[in-house]
Amino acid sequence: MLQQSDETTCLVAGGGPAAMMLGLSLARAGVDVTVMEMHADLLRDFRGALHAGTLRLLDELGLGRGSPGSHIA
Repeated sequence: MLQQSDETTCLVAGGGPAAMMLGLSLARAGVDVTVMEMHADLLRDFRGALHAGTLRLLDELGLGRGSPGSHIA
């Protein structure tokens, strides 16, 4: 949900996976949170891995369904 406001209880700087999961968790806990990302697009080269603990956390947040399966690179 995109909102425009000058006030927030919590500001999360950065729109990467960890920041977005933090923002989602705080919002679900009832905290007025704003996530800010300085880049207007996703045209950067992202690299990373999803570990077993991260996959469990995604499932707990309701984001795990439809996640890519195991891949070896």
